[in-house]
Amino acid sequence: MEMAIQIVSHAQRGRELVASKDIGVGELIFTEKAYACCPSNAAIVNKTHCFLCTSSLSNNNESKQPPPPVFCSGCNRPFCSRECASSIVHELECKMITLIAEATILHKADLSTIFLIFRCIILQNIDEKGWTDVSSLANHREMHTKKWLDQFVSVSLELKRMLTEITNASTTPTEKTETPDFPFLDSDLFTLIACIIDVNAFAALSPFTYSPIATG
Repeated sequence: MEMAIQIVSHAQRGRELVASKDIGVGELIFTEKAYACCPSNAAIVNKTHCFLCTSSLSNNNESKQPPPPVFCSGCNRPFCSRECASSIVHELECKMITLIAEATILHKADLSTIFLIFRCIILQNIDEKGWTDVSSLANHREMHTKKWLDQFVSVSLELKRMLTEITNASTTPTEKTETPDFPFLDSDLFTLIACIIDVNAFAALSPFTYSPIATG
């Protein structure tokens, strides 16, 4: 079947999608599964969508009412199913959620983006191919301003500080041999993934209000 779109390179705009044939109203152009996704800031705060897969937790005028949400006993985030609530992704992030929120708010960064960065980095541990694909995407780091990049450096350093305090508080003086490293919070890695997300991520829009409900 002929593809409806193609990727081309523009001297000023970079990569872009252009139509390769006439596209009808409502025609499905392509589908693609996200390596990682996260609800929008509003959906996180209002708990309107599954914290993992971003499915709606309300009927939104649909004929079929979704089942009641499943709340994580560790972080109180809502999920559409026990499968999502017990996923390996959430298992790895659950104890970090409060710290991520605090560090993000402190440095006035975008909460949804920080969670998405963290979920992309988690791919290193659970999906080798996914991590290779994501980390090799175009990032155009040189085109981002220092101020924009510094917010992600600040969040990663703040998270390191928080985790170091927690680790030191839970160990005895004889157990403290060296400062914890936390390589998954490396500032260069954090900013790299932030740039990749900024260049490559798509926002999912509500079919009813057209407001953003997720990023992936």
